Amino acid sequence: MKRAKRLYILLGVLAVLSVAAIAVIQREEHKEKIKDSGEIILQIPYEGVTALSWENESESLSFHKGEDGVWTYDEDEKFPVSEEKIKELLEPFEEFAAAFVIEEVEDYSQYGLNDPVCTIHLENGEQELEIKLGNFSNMDSQRYVSIGDGKAYLVKDDPLNYFDAVLKDMLKQDEIPEILSECVKAGNPDMVYKFVSTSKVSFPGSGIAAVAASQRNLDDFRKHMSVQTIGHDKVNQLRHVRFFKDIHGMVEHMRKHADIIRPKFEAVEEILERELGGLGIGEWTKPKGGYFISFDSLDGCAKDIVARCKKAGVVMTGAGATYPYGKDPHDSNIRIAPTYPPLGDLIVATELFALCVKLTSAEKLLKEMEQNPQPVKKKEADQQLPE
Repeated sequence: MKRAKRLYILLGVLAVLSVAAIAVIQREEHKEKIKDSGEIILQIPYEGVTALSWENESESLSFHKGEDGVWTYDEDEKFPVSEEKIKELLEPFEEFAAAFVIEEVEDYSQYGLNDPVCTIHLENGEQELEIKLGNFSNMDSQRYVSIGDGKAYLVKDDPLNYFDAVLKDMLKQDEIPEILSECVKAGNPDMVYKFVSTSKVSFPGSGIAAVAASQRNLDDFRKHMSVQTIGHDKVNQLRHVRFFKDIHGMVEHMRKHADIIRPKFEAVEEILERELGGLGIGEWTKPKGGYFISFDSLDGCAKDIVARCKKAGVVMTGAGATYPYGKDPHDSNIRIAPTYPPLGDLIVATELFALCVKLTSAEKLLKEMEQNPQPVKKKEADQQLPE
C-alpha cells in the first residue's frame, strides 16, 4: 500500500515536471521564432504623410505639409524647411521591421517606454500614429519601440539616429554647383582658380589660406610659390587641423556661426518687410548663408540713402560697393552687413535705414511728378471734387 502510494506521488511529480518542461520548450521555441521573424510593423509611404512632429531631450519640433506639397515649420512659416531632411526622417518608417516582439506588455517602464527618450507623431491622411522610443539594449544593439498596439518591439534600425535632429538641421540650404567640376564637364578644366581662407572662420587675420585648381594650374602655382616664401606656417596649419579635425568639424563650427548671425538677418528682413514691403521702392535678397543682404532702391537713390543714414549716425558700406570700381550705373544697390553690430543696435539702425529709403524715394517720386505732371481728365477731376 505504501509502495503504491509512493509510486502515485512520483508519477504526479513526474507529470508536473513534464508539463513544466514542455511549457519552457514551447516558450523558448516561440521566443526564437519571434526574434527571427523580421516582422514589418509599419509601412508608411512618404508621399502620404501630412504632418510630422517629435519631442526629444533637447527640442520639440512640428511640421506640416500644405496642399502645394511644401513642408512648413509650425512655429515660423518663413523658415525654409528642407524636404530632403523630412524624407530622411520618414524613410525608416516606409518599411519598419522589428527583430523581436514582446506581446501583452504589462510594464512598459522596464523598456523605458513609460518615459521615452523621444516621441514621434505622424499624420497620414486620417490616421494618426504615436511612436515612442525607449531604452537602448546594449546586449542586442537594438532600441525598444512602441507604436500603440499593446506590444513592445526591439528594432535594429534605431529611429533616434534620425530624430536627434534640432531645428538648424531642418534648414534648407542653397545648392550651388561646384565650379571646378563644372569646368571639367565643359572641357575647360584650367579656367578657374578657387581661393579660400579661414580668416572669418577661425582667427581673424590669423587663419590659413588655400587654393584649388586643376592639376596643371597647381603645378604652375607651386613653381611661383617656391620662390615667394621659404615655407608656410606649419604650426598654424597644425593648430587648425587639431581644432577642426575634418570637414565635418568645419561644418559644425560654421553652424555655430550661423546660430549667432541668423537672428540678425531675421531681424533685418522682418523690419524691411514691415516697413518697405509692398511699397515698390525697394527689393532685397533673403540669403540662407553668407554675410550680406543686397538691397536695390529706386534708380538714382542709393547714394542719397547712404548719405542720409550717415548724417543720422549710421555708417554703411558705400553705395555701389559691389560693382567694379564702385560704379553702379543705376545708383541703386546698397550692401547691408548685419553681422557686426549687436542685435539691439542693428534693429535701430535698420529702422533708420528704412526711414531714409522712404524719405529719399518720396523726394524722387515727387520730383518726377513735378517734372512730368499728368493731365487730369474732366471726368476724373469731377470724381475727385468733395461732395
